[in-house]
Amino acid sequence: MKTILVLSQNAVFDLGNGAGKEVIFKTLVGLSEHFKIELIAPGSNPQINNCRFYQLQDALFNKLKRIPIIGFIYNFIYIMQLKNEIKKKISKNMINPDLVYLAGPWMSFIGHSIFENKKTIVVRYFGVNWNPEKHNSIKQKIKFYLKNKGYRKFGNLVIMTNDGTRGDEFLKRLNCPNLKIMFLPNGIDFVQEAIEKTESRKILMSKYKIPESHRIILTVSRLTSWKRVDRAILGLKEALKYNSQISLLVVGDGEERQHLERLVQSEGLAKYVRFAGAIKHDQLRVYFSECDIFLSLYDYSNAGNPLFEAMMYRCCIITLDSPAMKFFVSDKGAVLLKESSPYAIGIAINKLLSNKELLLEYGVNAEKEVKANLLPWNKRISIEVDKLIELSSLS
Repeated sequence: MKTILVLSQNAVFDLGNGAGKEVIFKTLVGLSEHFKIELIAPGSNPQINNCRFYQLQDALFNKLKRIPIIGFIYNFIYIMQLKNEIKKKISKNMINPDLVYLAGPWMSFIGHSIFENKKTIVVRYFGVNWNPEKHNSIKQKIKFYLKNKGYRKFGNLVIMTNDGTRGDEFLKRLNCPNLKIMFLPNGIDFVQEAIEKTESRKILMSKYKIPESHRIILTVSRLTSWKRVDRAILGLKEALKYNSQISLLVVGDGEERQHLERLVQSEGLAKYVRFAGAIKHDQLRVYFSECDIFLSLYDYSNAGNPLFEAMMYRCCIITLDSPAMKFFVSDKGAVLLKESSPYAIGIAINKLLSNKELLLEYGVNAEKEVKANLLPWNKRISIEVDKLIELSSLS
């Protein structure tokens, strides 16, 4: 069995055991069936067969990264620290991989500086989390200097998630050869056994002390600025002008949580918004099963797994329209808003809540469309793993 070294700048479970970057975990499980894995990453040990884990320390980085100027300067120090720490772990544990898998632009930069022209290298990106149209502005070049250093390294293969952020176009703009790009959407865990809506509502109404008369709106995401949970909060405020029997349940955690909690307080919405924090993935089905409407209102793309899973559970979706979204969902499977104003969101919420038949119709169509457009995770991961096996046989 050949060895693959995985360097990941994200923890597998960076929001706690069972909650975090699901796609990394799914990939590692798929790889473990064919490779011995040496995983170097922050966070906790994912406890995967055939996988040895070496932890990277990131506590100080997480404290400093959001501080203006100081955080930016520390990025340069941190990436050098990471490089030295990784080199020491490789040397001390005599890691001699057949294949190197670099997850994230920082790890691409570090991994290429260690292994370029010495090993077969695969680079893995999970979409592009800023507007690629502004990629060449002076502000963007300064802000994302280190990321761009990594993005410009292509190794032998670049696997980019098709999540609506047009990552393939971004790579081509950086002159990445077409033959080196694999552009794949994520997979989906198809529902095996749904929970009855009445049962799930009873569980969550009790847990979060939501009045029984309230309709439930749900968001699920990391609480970071570009995921724009603030839009859901302000859209709820607008909806409450017409219907006071609505609650918003925010699932997820992250650096924006305190800001969002302050927004809820300042807007007088404490009675109507509940923050659930990070939830283990296998428990999310209760949340999807109970909601009346699912909101996804990100800046750059909404074609992520929370949206797909909501569709799988026949949630009625409200999201933002864009050309990239048409690959995943039509205007029959979701309410695709042309604008992201609180007024537009609030009107859409009230239109749906006042029409039970329309609410159900969107949910049924959403399930049909996600099944038509996405593969189950095991088949999606096998496409990637098969390519890596092919590459390793050439090394």
